[in-house]
Formats: sequence, C-alpha cells, structure tokens
Amino acid sequence: MAKRTYSLINGILLLFVSALLLLAAIFLVIQFNTFNNRYKKEALLLQTKYTESQKEQIKREVMWVSDFIYSNLDSLEEQVGETVRMRTYEAYSVAEHIYNTNRGKISNSEIQERIRQALRPVRYSGGLGYVFISSFSGNEILFPDKPELEGQNLIDMKTADGKYLIRDMIAISRDQGEGFYSYSWTKPGDEGSDHKKISYIKRFEPYDWIIGTGLYLSDEEAALKNKLLIKISNIRFGKEGYIFVNSMEGDALVSNGELMTGDRKLWEVFSSNPERSRDLFRMEYEAALKPEGDYIYYTIRKLSDSTVESPKASFIIGIPEFDWLIGAGVYLDDVDKEIAQLREISYIELRGDIVDTIIITLSIISLFFLFLFLADKRLKKEFNLFSSFFESSLTDDLQLNLDSFYFRELAELAGQANGMQRDKAEALSRLRESENRFRLLAENSRDMIFKMSFPGGNFEYISPAAIDVLGYTAQEIMEEPYHVRKTIHPDWRDWLEGVFDDINSGHIDETFEYPIISKSGEERWISQKNTLIKGEEEGTYVLIGRLSDETRRKKAEEDLNRNNRMEAIGKLAGGVAHDFNNVLAGIMNAANVLKSPRREIDEKGLKMADLILKAASRAADLTAKLSAFGGKRALFLKPQNVHHILEETEVILSRTIDMRIAIQMNLNAAKSVILADGTEIQSIILNLGINASHAIEGSGSIHINTENMTFDEKDCTDYPFECHPGDYVRIEILDTGSGMDEETLKHIFEPFFSTKEKGKGSGLGLATVYKSVHDHKGMIQVTSEVGEGTSFILLFPCIDEKPDETPVPAESTGLRSGTILLVDDEEFIRETGRGILEESGYTVITASNGREALDIFRERKQEIDLVILDVIMPELNGVEAFYKIREIREDCPIIMITGFSRDPDLSKLKEKGVSCIIRKPFEQSLFKKEIDMALQKKTGKQ
Repeated sequence: MAKRTYSLINGILLLFVSALLLLAAIFLVIQFNTFNNRYKKEALLLQTKYTESQKEQIKREVMWVSDFIYSNLDSLEEQVGETVRMRTYEAYSVAEHIYNTNRGKISNSEIQERIRQALRPVRYSGGLGYVFISSFSGNEILFPDKPELEGQNLIDMKTADGKYLIRDMIAISRDQGEGFYSYSWTKPGDEGSDHKKISYIKRFEPYDWIIGTGLYLSDEEAALKNKLLIKISNIRFGKEGYIFVNSMEGDALVSNGELMTGDRKLWEVFSSNPERSRDLFRMEYEAALKPEGDYIYYTIRKLSDSTVESPKASFIIGIPEFDWLIGAGVYLDDVDKEIAQLREISYIELRGDIVDTIIITLSIISLFFLFLFLADKRLKKEFNLFSSFFESSLTDDLQLNLDSFYFRELAELAGQANGMQRDKAEALSRLRESENRFRLLAENSRDMIFKMSFPGGNFEYISPAAIDVLGYTAQEIMEEPYHVRKTIHPDWRDWLEGVFDDINSGHIDETFEYPIISKSGEERWISQKNTLIKGEEEGTYVLIGRLSDETRRKKAEEDLNRNNRMEAIGKLAGGVAHDFNNVLAGIMNAANVLKSPRREIDEKGLKMADLILKAASRAADLTAKLSAFGGKRALFLKPQNVHHILEETEVILSRTIDMRIAIQMNLNAAKSVILADGTEIQSIILNLGINASHAIEGSGSIHINTENMTFDEKDCTDYPFECHPGDYVRIEILDTGSGMDEETLKHIFEPFFSTKEKGKGSGLGLATVYKSVHDHKGMIQVTSEVGEGTSFILLFPCIDEKPDETPVPAESTGLRSGTILLVDDEEFIRETGRGILEESGYTVITASNGREALDIFRERKQEIDLVILDVIMPELNGVEAFYKIREIREDCPIIMITGFSRDPDLSKLKEKGVSCIIRKPFEQSLFKKEIDMALQKKTGKQ
C-alpha cells in the first residue's frame, strides 16, 4: 500500500490560518481591556494637565505684562534724559549758527537779541518744554515760562527741594561744559513748584551763557500709562484669553479686552450684580498686595453663555508704582467637553481597530492562499520579468517591481538593476532641469541674451528680448551672420571691426557700450556684457553676451552734463550782468537828464541822447538775458491764468511778425492757473513765437495749443524728465517752418549757440527759455524735422488758486513834490538818479551805503516821504537796511532797486512792506510810475 502523502502547501496553510485566528482573538481581548484602562487614566490626566497648563499660561501672560510695564518704566528716565539732551543740542546749534553768521556784521547785543527771539517760541512735549538761557553771573537771559524774571539776577534762587538752581548749573557748565541736572520746579498750567524735572544744560562760550531744556517726569509717566493700557487692551492668548487692568481704588481700566473710558468702578461696569463684583475686587485687591501675586478662584457667568455660572481661576499681581492690579483668568470646566470628546473618539478607534483586525486577518489568509497557488509559476515569471526589463531599459525609464519576486537572490539582482536605471534617469533629469532653467531665465529677461560663434559670426541662440532691445526678431538676427554690422551706428563701424579682431585673437572687454540704429530707425545706446569661451577646435571661440537698452540713462547723463555746463556759464554771465547793469543804469539816467526840457540842448544833442538810450536799451536787453540765464534775478511768482498771458502775447506777437504768418490759438486746458512770473512766461512765448516766425519763409502759420495732462507715479518714472505726480498745463508752439536737423537739435539750448547770421542773434534766447522754464519747475521738449516744422512743448504744474489780476494804477503827470532818500553805492547812479528826481520836482537826499542811510533817516525820519534802496551795498546791504528802517518808522514807503539778487526770492520782501522792486537798468517812465504808486499808497490816493 502506497504511503499516504500530504501537501506541504496545504499543511502550511492550515497551520498558518489556525495561528492567525488565535492571535487575532487574543489581540481583540487585550485591546478592549486596554481601552477601558487608558480612557480612565487619560481623562484624569487631561483634567489635571489642562487646569495646571491654563493656570501656568495665565500666570505667564500676566508676568510678561508686568515685566513689560517695569521695563518701560525703568527706561523712562533715560528716554527723558536723551530727549532733553537732543533738544539742548538743537537750541545750541541755532545759537551757534546765528552767532557765526552775524559775528563781525552786527553788534553783540543785536546777535544776543536774535538768539533770544529765535529760541523764545520753541516748544515741545505738548507745549510744556521750552529753552532757557542764564549767564554765568546769574542773570536770566531767556525764561519763556516766566518772562517777568528775564533780566533779573537769580543766583540765589532755590528750588522746592532746597537746591541753588543757578549756582549748580553754573558749576556743571564751568567744570564739565554740559550735563544733566534734576530738581523740583514749577510747571506751566499746574500749581506748586514740586514737579520733578530733568534738564540738560550746555555752556555757550561766546557769551558765557548756559543754554538748557527740561521735561517733567510726571507728564512722560502719564503718557507711558496711556501707551501701556492701549498695548495691554490688544493682547490676546488662547481661545478667549485677555489681560484686565484695574486701579487699586477699583477703577476699571481694561476690561474684557477693551480699553475703558471715563472713571467707572469695576462694579459699575458689571452692574448686574454690584455686590458680587465688589467681593471679586476685594479678592483681586488682596492677591495684588502679595509681592509675587496670587491665584483667586470664583464662579462667574461666561460671556458666551450667561445662563450658567462656571468655575474660573485668575492670577493677579500688583503694580504699586502705577497703583494698578493686572490679571488674567481661565474657565476650569472647558475641559469637560474635551473629556467627552476623548471618550467618543476612543470608542470609535476601538471599533475601527476591531474591524481592521478582522479585515487584515482575512486578507492575509487570502493572500497566503494566492501565494501558494502561484508559487510554482513564480520562478518562470520572474525570469520573464528580467528579460522584458533589459529589452526595454535602453528606451524607457522602467523599474522592476521588487514585490513581484519571491526568491531573495532574484530580488537582490533586481534591486541592483533598478539602481542602474535610477542613476541613468537622474542624470537625464538634471540635464533637462538645467536646460529648462536657462531657457526660463533667458526667455523672461528684459535683456537680450545671445550665443555667437567665431569665426563665422553665426548666432546659435537669441532670446526673445531681441525685439525690444534691437527691434529685430530672433529669427531675423539668426538668419544673417554678423547681423550687428547691420545695426551698428555708421560712426562706430571701425570700432566694431576692431572688436571682431580682438575676439578672433581670444580677447574681449568684459563690458562696453555703443550706439545702434534699431529696425524702426531709432538711435539707441546698448550696454553689452561678455563672456568669451574657447571652442573645441583650434582658433574657434564662442561669445555669450547680454545686451541691455541704456538709451534713457545716456540721455539723462547728457541732460546732466548740459545742465552743469549751463550752470557754470550762467554763474559767469550773472556776475558780469550785475556790474554791467549798474553802468547801464547810470548811462540811461544821465541821458534822460540831458533830454529834460529844462536843459537847453540842440537837436543834434537830443539825437545823440536818443542814440545813447537806444544803445543802452539794447545792452540792457542783453544783460537781462545774461542775468536770467545766470539765475541772478528774482521771480515774482503769483497765481497766473496762462490763457490770459497767451492771449496778451498773441496780440503783441501778431504786431511783431510778418503779416503773412497766421497765428492760431486753441486754448483747451480746463485747468490753466499756474504759479509763475507773468512777465517771464510772456517772454518765453514771445521768444519761441518770434523764432518760429523766423523759420517760416513767406506765408505760414504758428499754432499755440493748450491742454491738461495728469501724471501718476508710473508716468513720472517713464517720462524722460524729472517730474512729480499731479496736473499739468501743456502748451505747444507749433510752426510750419523749415525745421531743424538732428545735430542742431542737440545744441539749441546751449548758450551762445545760434543758427542766425552773425549780428542777428545773441544765442541766449533759447538758453534763457530753458532756464526760465526750469525755474518755474516746468519741463520743455522739442521735436523737429527738416522741412516739416518745429514743435516746442512746455509743461507747467497746475495750482488750485485764483489768478492775481490786480489792476496797475496809471502814471501821474506834472510836477511832483516830496523828499526822497536815494541810497546806492555807485556814485553815478546816485547823481543821475538825483537829476531825474529833481527834474520831476522832488527834493533828493543821497547816501552811499545802508549805514549812512540809517543815520540820515534817524535824524530826518519825519521829513523823508520815500526811501529808494539798492540791494547790494557794502557795510549794510539793502535788505538789512530795509528792516532797520522799518523798526524806526513802519509807514515809510521803500522801493528796492537791483542789478540781481543773490536771494532769488526777493518777492517775499513785498510781504514785509516793500512797495516794489525795480531791476536795473530801468526806463525813466517806469521809475517815475513806481515812485508815484508808492507815494499814492502812502497818502491813500488811487
């Protein structure tokens, strides 16, 4: 009888299933018991840890706030000291500046008075801080808080805490030069003299003065309290945690995370149960008296659920320096919900574990059945997997599934094969990533990136930015070797060939710049950065470069250079103009005196006098342009309606130019008021209009157009001129003349450049226009083509004010009367001016400088009806003399005359009482008219 055999696989299967079911049953029993024990322990631990962690959290938050308060309080006195020290330095700098500026020019008493007047109004810290000055002898020089003490000797004055205030300050200043000083003192607006004050003093050696400032600690402490309460009211922690602050008298300062206003007690804030609120505050008060603070426990209704009272714990600590108590609390029953949630979650986890255990057990049995069934076929299948893998690995990134192998040796071999495949895939991935990164950078860069091979000049790569930089597409450039020869500026072709020779020799500069002509015909400046790499073959090179458009930067550099040149020439021109104006004023005044009817002069003499005036007038016009170009004149700025100026100018221009030239006005700007000198704006338009007429041969037209433009931040960034956001008036002067070539356009604003015949133009017209536009914070642009005419565009910022259109009184006729004091350092100006004024009937007194004029005015102040002052004079200039005369007699009319002003804003003197400002040389009629107007205002005539 044949021996009965058993299936090894079936025996293994039976044993495996039995053991697995037994283990699953044991596991479920243990897991159920573990669940019950774990739940009880975790619930108790959760409750304990929650309570302790919450108490620790509120204590930590309260102690942090306490430390924060004391940190700010500790640094308060240091901050106050630093503030007064800096204020003292500022006051000292003001005194030092006034002293250095006026030393040797005016007396010491005048300098001291100017220092006092400059520092007297200085206030800070809400008006409570001020500057005081004492002398080493104890005299009070400046005391804004108590001006009645100024001039008194306070050497023996004591403070509320018994200190000799002035003596102590003198000792500090003499021994140390400067330093802090603390004392009790009076406080503006408060009674008493026991307010603690910190001052910083510094010795002012020129006069042995003590200059100082101070602050009251109580003011800074009150400000600190307000800042701290605002900070504390914004503190939050946990789900609903906040810090509360009460005063030790029961005032609620911060409650429920909100800053409280007014004087409200805690039991008034929580008015539903005042007695209970009082009991709660007593608990808080007792805890606050303990140096380390303490916890208090009570029940209270939650803000989120006012129907049930819940147990709560709070930590309280006192801040005796502020008379505060601060604290924070937490509800202790919030953990009950978490315990209930823990139990529910534990039951769910237990049910899940049981289901998972059953599923895993059944799955393992099923898989084991399947494994045994397939075991006899596995080996053959695994060899088939290897065969397929090696056939496909050359073209595909395949991986052998190690879980598919049953035999360990084959699985290890499969792992090694997979490693080789991964190494190959990673190398290919790094290569693709590098290519993608380069392409991303190159194709999104605003600069053009290229790769070019030498010799041959073929482009191997061009980034898309080529269309923006050169105007050509990448395809157009790559189709033509040495394409740069097509775009380079004609004047730079020899330079380019030299660069190519250097490259073929293995050398190239790291960076260089050159001009090109873009596809649209526009000239652009290009900056190129280079990297030259030696090729694989001998004598070959690869150039990798980056091109950026630097046209705007180059234009800005050209504008800066031009402005610097014009400024240098302007300084020279302005200085010459001033001296020349004084000479011309004397010549013109003398000629006018000769022409007076009271002089017996024959017809030939009158003709010669007219020739003198005509020649002097032409010279005056030239010096006016020199002065304007040099910036040596005052602009009398006021709101002006630019449309009114254009309409008046159009009338003048139409009578000046050829009648065959039509002037067309299109004034479309809704906002047309600008801050300007109307005479200067009219001069600009006349200059451009006359130039336009000269460019038109025969008939033609000049168009004057206006409109508004609004610039925002982006517009100002993109605009080729420096400007600020806002509304502008755009004025265009367009002609149909002969136009200008590109070379002429580069120089038209340069001084002494002219396209007119010799003797027919000074070359200062457009340079003066350019300077005047910029003085008005405006911008000017010009475009022109030969045969197509020229367009000048002016941009001026608009203002929201009404224009000043005050009428000018008519000139009076006949003989005048009155006494005039004429002051000028040039003798011929004084004598010729005396002649003109005496011819008109005035009595004239002359002085050669401001000091002499003051002496005369003091003696004859009631007799003098009008003063005429030159601005630039020795000893005491006209501006200084003006203020001195004003102090003697405020109602006396004063006229200023000037060749130029080193203070370009002379118009501010009108606000101080100057009747008018006349520029030298001046017409006799204008001179007389301004004198009449000044005297009429004095007497009240119209």
